[in-house]
Amino acid sequence: MQRQFGIEELTPEGLGGPMTTPDKARLRGRALAFAIDILLLYTTLLPLLWLLHQCLPDLAGGWVDRLLKRSLPALAVLACWWGLEATPGQMLLMQRIVDAKSGAAMNPRQCLLRWLVFIASALPLGVGFLWVAIDPQRRPLHDSVSGTTVVRRPLPQGRRAPRGLREALVAHWRGERPLPLSFWQNTVLVLEPLLLLIVGLTVAVNVYGDLPRLGSAALLLLWPLTLVVATWSLVGTWRAVAEHERRGPARRWPMPAAQGALALIAAATLYACLVEFLPRAGGYVQLAVGNDPLGHAEITLADGGARVDVKGSLGVGDSARFERAAATPGLRAVEIESSGGRLAEAARIADLVREKKLGVRVTGPCRGACGLVFLAAEQRQLMPGGALGLSRPSAGILSPLMNAVLEPDLAGLYRQHGAPEAMLARLFAMAPGQAWEPSRDQLVDAEIVDPLPPTLDVALPALGSTPGDLVEALRDNPNWYWIEQRHPGTIEAAAARMDAVRRDPAQSDAQVLAAGQAVVSALLPELLQGLRNDLRADYVPIWRDELKAAREQGGDACTGVLSGDAAAKRQLPPDVLAAETAWLVRVAMAPDAQGTPRPINANEATVLSHRLGERAPGLLAGLYAATRERAGATGCARTIDILDAVATLPTNVREVAARALFQ
Repeated sequence: MQRQFGIEELTPEGLGGPMTTPDKARLRGRALAFAIDILLLYTTLLPLLWLLHQCLPDLAGGWVDRLLKRSLPALAVLACWWGLEATPGQMLLMQRIVDAKSGAAMNPRQCLLRWLVFIASALPLGVGFLWVAIDPQRRPLHDSVSGTTVVRRPLPQGRRAPRGLREALVAHWRGERPLPLSFWQNTVLVLEPLLLLIVGLTVAVNVYGDLPRLGSAALLLLWPLTLVVATWSLVGTWRAVAEHERRGPARRWPMPAAQGALALIAAATLYACLVEFLPRAGGYVQLAVGNDPLGHAEITLADGGARVDVKGSLGVGDSARFERAAATPGLRAVEIESSGGRLAEAARIADLVREKKLGVRVTGPCRGACGLVFLAAEQRQLMPGGALGLSRPSAGILSPLMNAVLEPDLAGLYRQHGAPEAMLARLFAMAPGQAWEPSRDQLVDAEIVDPLPPTLDVALPALGSTPGDLVEALRDNPNWYWIEQRHPGTIEAAAARMDAVRRDPAQSDAQVLAAGQAVVSALLPELLQGLRNDLRADYVPIWRDELKAAREQGGDACTGVLSGDAAAKRQLPPDVLAAETAWLVRVAMAPDAQGTPRPINANEATVLSHRLGERAPGLLAGLYAATRERAGATGCARTIDILDAVATLPTNVREVAARALFQ
């Protein structure tokens, strides 16, 4: 008894009426079906294998990987031959594999033998396929050996092929077309390209920021078209399923699988439209008319063209504006503060930063796409208030699949602009859309930013540079930047002094640096008077160590430091200078560093007299200011002795003594 579950049976009972004798499929049609099968097979299996490698990277290249690559195509083809009597390409072209003698379906032995001979025929450069030239029935070797042939699937009596496009559209809508043709041609081959094009454009616009106007306009046109096509395609195919089922049980097509596939396609299409497209439709309209809903960054030149400031989200066209600003001669640095924006715009700005070897300073939040600009710089610094926020972009549409597909490309983009592998591993281990703000220590360990310079020294620009170049050189040092935040105008004043000294060819670089640091030295008396008690007390051991180090150098070094001479202070050991610089930064960072100074009262004077002797209040009072005005060798020794004594006091008493010292 013949198996009776073919797609379109060749018996009158299976079709509800008489049927003409099937013709053998032509070689040209079989070759076309084979090409379609190859396309469908590899566009389906290769993404599945790729996703498997992403989830289980250890499998790549191993024996399991090789086994899957060889067995999955074989299993797919055998399942189609045995379960459906045809491959998708053959079903699309209305072909069917049958026993050459009886016209019945293949048995399992024929199916397996056909596959084995098919592989053997294909291996020696497809020589087995040339068997058609000598076979009396014009069959290739695998059909000849297995006793099978491929025939055309005739239409039932009373049916004819549609004439013209209009008849074909109407016939599909009514469910009058054969189910394989409706499913593979009018659903898979018609709807899938539209959906893939939508996915590609959505990713290009929303993830990368490419083709913003054209892509947005295309999406606004494609989605209505796709919904119309999907309705026509899915409804027609569903009706074809019902019609096929109505003809009785003589079929091979698995009805639940067909209906499930249609339901899945419909659900995915509706989800993408309702969840991904409609909420962004307003943004697409704005982009299509040339307005970026993300806004635009403010891009301005500063310091006479030595620096460009970027503030705000990076929108469409911002890279072109940045390029015009970057064409300014003498540009040295970029200061950026951005919540993110278009990845494509950031990548183009990053390329310009790398090409022109610009330094990048982050002065505020720098999130998302802004990180590309930061990573592309040769010299990178996180300034006061700056924070780098790296986030893994989300594909949005069909997120799990597309995020996996895009990960290698996005990782390559970050890698191209300087992201180390450890950072990439941390970034792409997060869920899409999540952000990670590495600390300065983490960035230093990853060699993304340099450690904070220990002192106020900077690398001077070349001779002949402008005051703006000196300003940028000072701003490159975060210590200066911190001081500038607490005392605006300090950097410009220091740069002006340095420029004035540098105009004299006889002056050395050390003298130029000392001229700039003299501005900070002049701030100290006023700064110390108004500080919080604990910060003021912390300066006492720093001042003492500076004086001791200067005394060991001999000569007038101690006198110079005592009088506040910046040139003398620059000669001190680096660790001593670093302590004062760190204290200055700590003062600048403290949100409530300023306090209300007041002289010591009688009770506090009594405590100091008890601890340090009766003359202590008089010796301490205004000592810092007095020594700056009347420094001498004896004053240096006396000051060190007093500071040694103060260092032995309890914390609360030491704070009182410090207030007396610096009042």
